[in-house]
Amino acid sequence: MKHVLFAGVAACFALSASAESSLGIDVNKTSYEDSSFEAQSNNISLAYQYRFQDNFSIVGKVGFKAHEDNIDILGSEAKFSIDYLASVFVKYDLMPKETFNAYGLIGYSQAKFQAKNNIFRYEETDSDLSYGLGADYEVAEDIRLYVEAVQLIDTSDAELRSYNIGVQVNF
Repeated sequence: MKHVLFAGVAACFALSASAESSLGIDVNKTSYEDSSFEAQSNNISLAYQYRFQDNFSIVGKVGFKAHEDNIDILGSEAKFSIDYLASVFVKYDLMPKETFNAYGLIGYSQAKFQAKNNIFRYEETDSDLSYGLGADYEVAEDIRLYVEAVQLIDTSDAELRSYNIGVQVNF
């Protein structure tokens, strides 16, 4: 499944540039929770969006760690990070041609988590159906600022939520 997800993200980035495409960069505040611990991680993501209909787009995102969190696991301090995030979404824009736009996302995400210290190293890769809401605001011609709240993973083992703020350039 990992190869399918990365192929989908790569396909989004490989679509030819047109007046219906955009590139974005965002900073993510990501919350991880499982039965053992809770942690926060900051990531930076690159996004490519291809609009195939007035209200519908395909969005591919790839994110990498920017910050590790200090956590306590069974009385031992460890560093927690999300090494990568990869997502493919179908995006529905409520008002795509307006200065302010609200939108919904539904898709599939995969993430690799890591907790480590001098004694142990725990790694896990998880994936799940993803969904979220966002809004963007046009600050200049072809430049939009956006905020998003996304439920990336919600399995019986772990839950991963992301709050994003970014900038998008249309071309």
